[in-house]
Formats: sequence, structure tokens, C-alpha cells
Amino acid sequence: MTNYLMILVISFYLYCFFGWVWESFVLPLSRKQLPYNRGFLYGPWIPIYGFGAILVIVLFDIRHVNYPFYVLVLGGGVVSCLLEYITSFIMEELFHRRWWDYSQKAFNVNGRICLEGFLCFGLFSAVVVNYIQPFFVKQLMVINKDVLLIIGIVLGGCFIVDTIITTRTALKIDKKLELVKQILDEKEEKIIAGLEKRQAKLFKKLEQHGLEWQKQQLLLRKLLEEEKLFRYRYRRLIRAFPHIIKKKRRDD
Repeated sequence: MTNYLMILVISFYLYCFFGWVWESFVLPLSRKQLPYNRGFLYGPWIPIYGFGAILVIVLFDIRHVNYPFYVLVLGGGVVSCLLEYITSFIMEELFHRRWWDYSQKAFNVNGRICLEGFLCFGLFSAVVVNYIQPFFVKQLMVINKDVLLIIGIVLGGCFIVDTIITTRTALKIDKKLELVKQILDEKEEKIIAGLEKRQAKLFKKLEQHGLEWQKQQLLLRKLLEEEKLFRYRYRRLIRAFPHIIKKKRRDD
């Protein structure tokens, strides 16, 4: 039992890391952008991926039942979306800012979750339960449990320190966001004029389709690249979560 729990702990950090790779490398490259840290924390981990994966594993694999693939997709999608919705709500209440917003996507619920995320996380959940986690368990079972314990303690310590540091930064970011919003409004025309050819083409395309928030994201990214308004830790969070420039929904 102890060994199984340690395997779940190590698996949690592995899924956090894979989520970080997906968000910080795969997605930016698919959009023809350079990779950058899109996670809340400094380290190479995104907790919501880890918690989501472990929740699905515990709920659908603990009894070792061979659920049909579609059941895992639907069940995993529901669990993941509930977790994302609750996380979004808690973060907005804690920091008084919205961290992501799916309002522009089809079939969204209060901009916190959407059908696209449901399907992606549902498919991911089915693959995790059927293929990835059994592979992890097989590989980790051959490692000495004391070694697993040490790895878990080290990773846990780093994770806690990272969470404390990043949370302190996020709690202090409010005034800086107001400054960014003010500068963005004042220098919008100048920033547009300074866009590279590829960026200008993308900006025009967004403008034609009436995608106002995507336009603002592009201008914000350009502003952060050109002007070092404050320390890296604040610039990183703003670039990773451009929606935090907006207040939480009930303040709109």
C-alpha cells in the first residue's frame, strides 16, 4: 500500500511535468511561437494536470475494472472539467483576477470550461488509465521504495517552495497589472505600427474576425517583449496568463 501511494505521488509530478511540456512547448510551437513557461509556477510543472490525472486514476482504476473507452472519455472529461472550474473559481476569489477565459470558445460555461477542453481531457484521461499509468506503475515498481520516498520528498519540498514564492508574487501583482493596462491603452497605435510582418498579418486577421481579446493578447505580448516594466517574475505571470489584466467576472 505504501509503495502504491509513493507511485501515485511520483506519477503526480510526472503528469505535472507532461502538462507543462504540452502547454509550454507543444502549444506555442503549434501556433508558430517560441516556447515559454505557461504554468503558474516557476518550475516545470502544472499542478492541475497532475491533480486531474491522479483523480481520474483513483476513480477509474482503483477497482481494476475494464471500463469501455467511451466511459473513460466521458468520465474523465467530467472530472477534469469540474476540477478546472473549481480551480478557476478559487484562483479568482483569491487573487481577484481571472486567469483563463474560454468565453470565445463554443459551448463554454462562464468562460471557465468549454467543450474543447472536455474532449481533450477526456481523451487524455482514457489514454492515461489504459496505457500511461500501467506503464508508469510497471517501471516504478522496480525502484526501491526508499529511493521513491526520497524522490517524493525532494520533489514535494521544491513544489511547496515554488508554490509559496509564486503565490506571494501573484498576490502583489495587482498594481502592476493596472500599469500594464494603462500603458497598453496609451501605446496601442505605436505597438501596432511596430509589429513584425508576420505579427501584423496575424493582427489584421484577428481584426477581420472581430477577435478583440486575441488582438489584446498579441499587443500585450509585444509590449512585454519591448518594455521591461518590472521584474521577470511579474512579466512571466502576465505573459503566461494574459487574462489576469481583467478583473474577475463579477467586477466587469
